[in-house]
Amino acid sequence: MDVIETMDGWVSPRLPIRFQCPETGLELYYPDGQPCLTSVELHQKAEAAEQRATTAEEQLQAAQEKSERLAARLKALGIDPNTV
Repeated sequence: MDVIETMDGWVSPRLPIRFQCPETGLELYYPDGQPCLTSVELHQKAEAAEQRATTAEEQLQAAQEKSERLAARLKALGIDPNTV
């Protein structure tokens, strides 16, 4: 096992993640230089994605209902909606 003398600026040889130690605490960076998200940030991102998915599902359901209503109106007028 290797001892790491200082973590500030150290890059893991296995993960290529860089560690920085500013006064605010430990920070991790991906190999492309982007900061790793904290668990709080990951949770917030997941919640936002879930909300977007719920909104998309609701919009799809509304569009399907509208399509069904329009098809029913066409049928009532004697028009086959599959041929229009």
